[in-house]
Amino acid sequence: PQLGALGIGTVAFQFVLGLFSVFIFATTTLVAEEENDSGRDVAGAPPTGDKSAIYKGTTLAVAVGLVLQLAIANLSPMAMHAISSDPTVASLADDYVRSRACAAVPALVMMVGVGAGRGYKDMWTPLAGSLAYGVSLAVFDALFVWELHMGLRGAGYAAAISQWVGAATVMWSLSKNGNLRLADFASAKAVPTAESVSTYVRMAGPLALSSTAALAPVLFSSSIATRLGPDQLAAHTVLRQISLFWIQLFMGFNATAHSLVASSLGKRTAQGVLEASRIMERIAYVAVATSIPLAAGLYASRALLPLAFTDSPVVVDDVAGVLPLLLVLIPLDALSLG
Repeated sequence: PQLGALGIGTVAFQFVLGLFSVFIFATTTLVAEEENDSGRDVAGAPPTGDKSAIYKGTTLAVAVGLVLQLAIANLSPMAMHAISSDPTVASLADDYVRSRACAAVPALVMMVGVGAGRGYKDMWTPLAGSLAYGVSLAVFDALFVWELHMGLRGAGYAAAISQWVGAATVMWSLSKNGNLRLADFASAKAVPTAESVSTYVRMAGPLALSSTAALAPVLFSSSIATRLGPDQLAAHTVLRQISLFWIQLFMGFNATAHSLVASSLGKRTAQGVLEASRIMERIAYVAVATSIPLAAGLYASRALLPLAFTDSPVVVDDVAGVLPLLLVLIPLDALSLG
C-alpha cells in the first residue's frame, strides 16, 4: 500500500507541476532573445545591459507557487480519495502530497533557473540543481523515513526540502556564472511587466495542454491500478519509476534541443530557422539510436530491476512480465522527447 500510495501521490504532484512547465520554456525563450539582442555569443562572457527575464520570471514563480501550495494542501484529501478506491492507499497518498506541498514554490523557481540556464546554453546549471536535489533526497529520505520512521509523510518532507536545495543550487550556479545578481531581486528588475506576464500567459495554454496529454493517461492508469489491489498498484508504480529512468535520459536530449533551437530562433532570421531545423533533425537521430541498446539492456535485466524496489514475488513477476511491452515504445519516447 505504501509503494502504491507513493506512486499515486508522485504522479498527482507531477501532474499539477506539469501544468506550469511554461516557467521553463518561456524563460528560455526570453533569455535567449535577450542574449541575441545583446549582440554576443550566449556561451561567452557574463551578460551586459538590462537583463531582467530571470528576475521577473522568478517573481512570478514565487507568486504562483504560493497559491499553488495552498491549493495542493487543501484539495489533496479530496483528490486522493477521488483517484484511489482504496481508503488506506488514498489516506497514505494524502499524507505524502500534503507534506510535499511546500515544494511548489522552489519547484517553480527551479524551473525558471533551468530555463535561464538553457537560454544561456549553460547545461551545467540544470545538472548542478538535479544533482543537489538527488543527493539531498537520498540523505533526507534516510533521515525521515528510516531513522525517524515518519513513513510517507517523511518522504514528502524529504522531497520538499530537497526541492529547496535544488532551487538554491540552480540560482547559486547562475549567480556564480555571472548570469544574475542576487541583489537585483530587490530592484525594479524583479517587478513583472505586462509584456513579460503576457509572454508566460500566451505560452501557458498550449504547454499545459501538452503536459495534460502526457500525464493525464498516467494519472488515469494509476487510478485504475488502485482497483486491482495493492500488489498490482505496486507493480504499476515500479514500472512507472523504471520508465522515468529512460524518460529522464531522453529529457537530456530535449534540454539540449530546447537550448540550441531557442538560441537559433532567437536570431529571428531565415538562417536561424534553418539552423534550428537541422539541430532538431540531428538530435532526433541520436536520441533514437541511443534508445535501441538501452532497451536491449533493460530487457536483459528485467528480472533484477524490480528487486531495487521490493522483494514481493508477485510484484517482481508482474513487473518482469509487463516491462517488455513498455520497452517496445522506447524509440518513440526518444523521438518525441528528443
